Amino acid sequence: MDVIEKAIQTIQEQYKAGIDYSGGKDNAAICLLGEQAEAVIKALHEFRMKNKPLTLDQLPELVGNPVWISGINQYGILGRKGVDADDDGNPIFRYVVGCAFGWEWLDDVLRGDRKIYARKPEQEEK
Repeated sequence: MDVIEKAIQTIQEQYKAGIDYSGGKDNAAICLLGEQAEAVIKALHEFRMKNKPLTLDQLPELVGNPVWISGINQYGILGRKGVDADDDGNPIFRYVVGCAFGWEWLDDVLRGDRKIYARKPEQEEK
């Protein structure tokens, strides 16, 4: 088990145990020491630096969450809508984004050079 996996395991164990220094489990303090703390800080920094446009494979895990839309420079909520069914009766979905102007199909939102991100990029694309 590498250092990151060990740190994740430590966090999960402490959270399950209900270690709580702040008055609520949702605000629980987690304690990592030494190389575990350094590894998590490094991994979070690398994650922050790798805010790349989302791929179609990443979309299912983000349904119901905010996404940043470049080009219109605002957040929207990613959703999906059943639009049809296949020959076996399984639903066929299309992605939608809820923004200030209403719900739009994802492919309409992404027209031109627009991209979606899990969070606002540090510097807007030109």
